[in-house]
Amino acid sequence: IFGDNGLGYVNETRIINKDITSNISATLNFDLNDDLNLTVLTGFDAFDSRYDRVTTNGGELDIFDLYSLNNAAIITTSSFEQQYRLLGLYGDISLGYKNAIYLSLTGRNDWSSALPVANRSFFYPSVSLGVVLSELTDLPSLLDYTKLRVSYAGIGKDTDPYRTNTVYGNASGFPIDGTTGWTRGNQRGAPDLVPERTNTFEIGAEVRSQNNRLGLDISYYNATSVD
Repeated sequence: IFGDNGLGYVNETRIINKDITSNISATLNFDLNDDLNLTVLTGFDAFDSRYDRVTTNGGELDIFDLYSLNNAAIITTSSFEQQYRLLGLYGDISLGYKNAIYLSLTGRNDWSSALPVANRSFFYPSVSLGVVLSELTDLPSLLDYTKLRVSYAGIGKDTDPYRTNTVYGNASGFPIDGTTGWTRGNQRGAPDLVPERTNTFEIGAEVRSQNNRLGLDISYYNATSVD
């Protein structure tokens, strides 16, 4: 900006960054009978972020070792502001039978300020099932513990703020004779941007023997992301 900076320069940057996270949740447990247990969890998340930066550069210092903007002949200023908010509502229902069969259903809905109004609400569920065979039936004495599991989970993800519009920034070298200049960014906005979704599937088995001193855990896992 100031050539080889032979006449010196000074830079001052002020940053105000505020992130607020809040969460409220409730959990209820029910013994439906001697063998069946139900757990219900529900909650709400809120994340709010605000970032404000102002940078002032001063060049051509009059007094070489006085690092003050008042000592600069050329003053340029740039600023950047960003606001972002993500709200989430979630729930989890879990059933347990005789400490041997476990079924869990979850769901979450998020609302993101970084997405277009029509697409800023997105829901993603999950379901998992685990069966401890060694608690349900007699297995060979060699096996101390045997469990089978299978699960599906959907994951939703938004984006960084201000990617839905083509934005403008200050043009280099301005102002000129009191005229402010703007330049269009080199990244085109996506007004129809939708949330990214990842679908995961897993199936596995766990076996232990020799008084739990020897174990084997096998899993097959697949994840596919779209949008």
